[in-house]
Amino acid sequence: MWKHVSEPFQLESMLNSLSKTELDTIRKNLELKGISGLNKGDLIKELVIAIPNQLPRILSRFDKERYVLLKNIVKQSGKLPLPRNVSVKKVEALMTCAVIFPIHIRRGKGISCPY
Repeated sequence: MWKHVSEPFQLESMLNSLSKTELDTIRKNLELKGISGLNKGDLIKELVIAIPNQLPRILSRFDKERYVLLKNIVKQSGKLPLPRNVSVKKVEALMTCAVIFPIHIRRGKGISCPY
């Protein structure tokens, strides 16, 4: 789950680090229809377009805790050491929203928000 991704953290490179199964989970969460049969590369191309277009809807589902976490990541130039109060289960759920992704950073586990 924790990916080695080089900076800058761009959406396409973050999606490329995921498995096809993880990408399909994001596709389902975003309720994208008619693209379930795409290969990984084509699915990434579709998600790179769909995610920014759906960002207002995605963020409208965030509770205050998730919103504050996202805001903190953005303040820290797009990456943050994994806060102690954020469980692996929460990180997995955030990844399916396609806004916050688990990464490896110098000091261990972290989370990132690609642009």
